[in-house]
Amino acid sequence: MFCLKIKKYFVGFVASTMLVSTCYCIKPVEAIDFSKDEAKYMSLCASGKLTNSNKKTCEEFNSYLKAKNKKLKKDLENQKSAAASTTQTLDSVQKKLNSLNSDISSKEAEIQYVETSIQNTQADIDKDNQEIKDRMYVMQSYMNENTFINYIFGADNFTDMLSRIDSFNTLTLSDQDLIAQMLEKKKEIKEMKRVITYGTFDLLHYGHINLLRRAKALGDYLIVVVSSDEFNWNEKHKKTYFSYEQRKQLLEAIRYVDLVIPEENWQQKRTDMHEYHVDTFVMGDDWKGKFDFLKEEGVEVVYLPRTPEISTSQIKHDLYDANAVDSESKTSHDEINTDPKG
Repeated sequence: MFCLKIKKYFVGFVASTMLVSTCYCIKPVEAIDFSKDEAKYMSLCASGKLTNSNKKTCEEFNSYLKAKNKKLKKDLENQKSAAASTTQTLDSVQKKLNSLNSDISSKEAEIQYVETSIQNTQADIDKDNQEIKDRMYVMQSYMNENTFINYIFGADNFTDMLSRIDSFNTLTLSDQDLIAQMLEKKKEIKEMKRVITYGTFDLLHYGHINLLRRAKALGDYLIVVVSSDEFNWNEKHKKTYFSYEQRKQLLEAIRYVDLVIPEENWQQKRTDMHEYHVDTFVMGDDWKGKFDFLKEEGVEVVYLPRTPEISTSQIKHDLYDANAVDSESKTSHDEINTDPKG
């Protein structure tokens, strides 16, 4: 009897010891606090080469940015609501504007990060596409003709392409994984919020830059549609100083712009909304109400305030007045002494 009691106590002691050891060994997984060093993780995730561990970290960082932007949007909406319901002093309005400008600067840094990520993703897609094509050419050596390659890559879309490849039963599991990754990356790019704006953009000035910066802040991908020379002359009845190609090159050099295309007629806007999968249409508020009909195409229509003290027409007017008073300087570069001490 005495032995049984000792055995019972011994078993209880061992079980208790194991329970305590188990509880001691389990450590909670600590989440990464991205807010302390956002610049570090933006630089990490913008890299074209990531380890599996870093990829998981970047997925968590992207989720953190989305949550942060959602909170920022809510805060901005609350501030707008408060401004509409309260008569505010000039000082308080200025403080709110300074705060909003700070938020916009932060948002621009995030936009730059997203743009870099998109470029890296597109580069990965191109690389994977070439790798698949190279594998197909290796397989083709067994067939001694171009029929196989032409048939596979003549498909209209990826679904049709996979169907044709599967009919030959030549894809390895590695090939299938590679194509699946390409499809996922294509999907990510397709889900970006697209913004579009229109204009002549002749004699590019800082008012244009302000408009493009604010338009890009409304989404992930900005399309700028520029009036062609023919459209300007035949429909708008005006001649630009720079040609369409010159204006296009100027706009493509601006970091807020992702794509520049020509505008050939007024009716083009409706078809552009669908062809380029547009989410938001943006124009200056001097056009307010003129393009509300585009809401019928399922897009958001936004009229942004113009920069009041500048316009292309004003520049041309000022230059005309200046020339009327004093003709262009007749001093050539050869006549200027650039080194007075010499």
